[in-house]
Amino acid sequence: MASVSGGTPIHMTGMLFDQFKNHNGTSKEMDFKCRFRTPGGETIGEELNMTMVSDIEYACVAPKSGFQGSTAIEI
Repeated sequence: MASVSGGTPIHMTGMLFDQFKNHNGTSKEMDFKCRFRTPGGETIGEELNMTMVSDIEYACVAPKSGFQGSTAIEI
């Protein structure tokens, strides 16, 4: 759960991140971006660059917000 003050890293792990590799196994230089959406479709904060943690894990930092409730993370 992220705090309203922002700055909480949300880690996402998935094999789909691994598909963005060259045939020789090296990672392609790709910028993944994320944003947070309320159930009503409103965007919270700005679109952010994700940080690569490993080949299959990226982190997105939650923005500061007064919104309370569940949100969707769009990549």
